[in-house]
Amino acid sequence: MQKEDPQEAADEVMRLVKNKLSRYYQTPPSQIQVLTPMQKGIVGAANLNTILQETLNPQGEGLRRGGFVFRVNDKVMQIRNNYDKEVFNGDIGMIDVVDVAARNLKVNFDGRIVEYDVTELDELTLAYATTIHKAQGSEYPIVVMPVLMNHFVMLQRNLIYTGITRAKKNPRTGRNTQGTFLCRAECDGDKTKYSFKRKVTGKVLIAGREIKNIV
Repeated sequence: MQKEDPQEAADEVMRLVKNKLSRYYQTPPSQIQVLTPMQKGIVGAANLNTILQETLNPQGEGLRRGGFVFRVNDKVMQIRNNYDKEVFNGDIGMIDVVDVAARNLKVNFDGRIVEYDVTELDELTLAYATTIHKAQGSEYPIVVMPVLMNHFVMLQRNLIYTGITRAKKNPRTGRNTQGTFLCRAECDGDKTKYSFKRKVTGKVLIAGREIKNIV
């Protein structure tokens, strides 16, 4: 899917998460993870989080902290280890309760409820989108990854590979029945074109360079 304009790519990511992929795979948007090489920019994690929250969860009271508003049903990530709460950097959960009067909220981390006072919310960030670096070691049912040339400085083969392989593997066959991706990126500073084409186990979409047979 060719989307070289950053705003067009961001809009397409929104449509993919909200409508196209969730319908095609009969998967709720909360199970679709957007990964991006960088934090800043139109297709950076910060802006994509804002767009996706406005699209998927725009209503309701919330608590504000660090430029974010946290609402019930928001997808959030713990961004530093908290041994007292037993939550760790990279853990993703959903906000179950927001108590504006008491100035606290509760996050469901895979069935485990963790409470945060408003003063502790700098430990959380919205997680509709996150950087590939933050996603290392994690797996997701479906991954959407915009890769544009304004990410040029970050477009190294191993980074793209890391992002793509965050999609969950089929534990029985190790094979992908959903399609084949083709990604080409100019990277490593010398503008060498790396082409790598392989079967990917899971469901992966790259909105940005080139893609085949995913949706």
